[in-house]
Amino acid sequence: KRVSNSVVPIKRILNDNSTILFLDDGSVDMGSSFDLLDEASHTESKLVDDNHQKMRMMFKSFMEQAGFVNYAKEWWHYTLKNEPFPNTYFDFDVKSSYSS
Repeated sequence: KRVSNSVVPIKRILNDNSTILFLDDGSVDMGSSFDLLDEASHTESKLVDDNHQKMRMMFKSFMEQAGFVNYAKEWWHYTLKNEPFPNTYFDFDVKSSYSS
């Protein structure tokens, strides 16, 4: 099997005839980029608009229902609440089940 991650280009033409090309990779805009270490990345940051705050709260709700706890300074950072190996660090290669 071959895995395809198709990215859809979206072209926006502005009033001054300049063009912005967005690459729609299917991700959800959460108001700050992943791994941005800034106050804007706090899960309940007041620096993001209401729509982004709503998306973050929805994501947080889904993750909590699945047994995860959010790290409040990073909207994307979650830890499994009842971690079966809380003091164990694993170091091994992970292989894809897909073949190219």
